Amino acid sequence: MKLVVLDPIYLNKRHIDKLKKIGRVFIFDGLPNTHDEILQRVKDSDIIITASVDINGAILKQCTSLKMICLACSGHNRIDLDICNELAIIVTNVPSYATKAVAEHVFAFLLAIMKKIREGDEHVRKGRFNRREFRLMELNGKIFGIVGTGRIGTQVVRIANSFGCKVIAHTLHPSIERAKKIGVSYVKLEKLLRESDIISLHVSLNPSTVNLINYKEFRLMKKKPILINTSRGKVINHDALVWALSKGKICAAGLDVLPYEPPQRGDPLLKFPNIIFSPHNAFCTPEALENCADTVIDNIESFINAKPKNVVNSKN
Repeated sequence: MKLVVLDPIYLNKRHIDKLKKIGRVFIFDGLPNTHDEILQRVKDSDIIITASVDINGAILKQCTSLKMICLACSGHNRIDLDICNELAIIVTNVPSYATKAVAEHVFAFLLAIMKKIREGDEHVRKGRFNRREFRLMELNGKIFGIVGTGRIGTQVVRIANSFGCKVIAHTLHPSIERAKKIGVSYVKLEKLLRESDIISLHVSLNPSTVNLINYKEFRLMKKKPILINTSRGKVINHDALVWALSKGKICAAGLDVLPYEPPQRGDPLLKFPNIIFSPHNAFCTPEALENCADTVIDNIESFINAKPKNVVNSKN
């Protein structure tokens, strides 16, 4: 059996030794640059391990021995699942490896924005020390709106509650029992957008969530909230976000993800000083990466033993 690690993911010696017990292992430590390069790496593989590469139907149809795609991430929008179903290729993911890391990143953004950490640091480095130049904000008492209460969204609820926020949330399947369990009030999206001081997005990317936050949604944000996105860049319409920032519809943003990564040269978002960016690395802690790699190995071993887990294409 041939296992191909298509792009860089965290695998230590323990993980690699386990893979070698399953079959021949080929590890690529750089991203492929072209369609042909992807195909050359994976064409005769039985199992592909990947995190950051788009694998479309044209590639999949030429991988005649492929039995499994093991995603070293939670999202599965880079893989053509319909073609995988047609070809009986199992696709698995790692649904919860970075729950705490990403939730903490939300509050790193928030505290940096609300406490003006960047501005204060720059101020002092320039030899100044006038605290009166800075108007800071407190999390306590703020209405914290969370869109999506899966694993990460739920962890954000818990942390927000610990800061003394009033937490409201929107989900497609609200439950009174779950609301009581995690300490949140479920509301319609329109109400959340109108009432929140802070809005944090925690939804997967699919046709129903592309451009979930668009011009209409920004117009509903009457309180000029802080907007945090650690989910997927295309959940927010790029042009609408530029418009909202230029019109003062939101007061600030923390973005770990963008619709184009890296951002295109001259992207107007880069000109706004009230945005804090990070390079899609909210998940990137040693603890989360170790957890991810452990789950990848477990997914493969479970598949080999005919008991697949964390399968994202349910027809298989």
